[in-house]
Amino acid sequence: EFDAFAALVGEGKDLDAIAAAFGTDARHVRQRLRLANIAPALMAEFREDRITLPQLMALATVDDHQRQIAAWEGGGWNRDAAVLRRLMTEGDMASTHPLAMFVGQEAYRQAGGTVREDLFADELHHVFFDDPMLMTKLAADKLEELATPIRKAEGWSWVKVMPLMSREEHVRFNTVRGTQRKLNEEEAREDAALRA
Repeated sequence: EFDAFAALVGEGKDLDAIAAAFGTDARHVRQRLRLANIAPALMAEFREDRITLPQLMALATVDDHQRQIAAWEGGGWNRDAAVLRRLMTEGDMASTHPLAMFVGQEAYRQAGGTVREDLFADELHHVFFDDPMLMTKLAADKLEELATPIRKAEGWSWVKVMPLMSREEHVRFNTVRGTQRKLNEEEAREDAALRA
């Protein structure tokens, strides 16, 4: 199936036509084409039944053959598909990452960012952003836009935008606990009016 679909694409057939001819959908065809593009050494292992289809799918998360082979060889004794998928996506920014959700895929693409689709994952976890640094910059820019009116309206002398905070920064910039003071005359009148 991998080879057949790849050969048909090589002949100029489009994905929908291939899917219709084989009684499947275009996503299935794209999945098989991704598998056809696996590192040749891994395909040989698959054909010898030394790699399972779920393992092959996990390795096909990225197109980089060296990375695929490194994950397979680096998996050691635990070559479970979930472990391999985690190795393949280590360091990648998924669509469920808080910064990605904050910025959004559309803004990221408009800024020139590219995405990679994991055709074998569920719909919630199938998109990875190739440029985490760009995503972080876009998040910082968006936060800066939100910080400007706060600086002006609330009169803060210092507002620092930090898209990501380490544990140490969370400890260092802890919540400031307020102290209660007695209301002045004007505040007391306003308080009484609000209560009434």
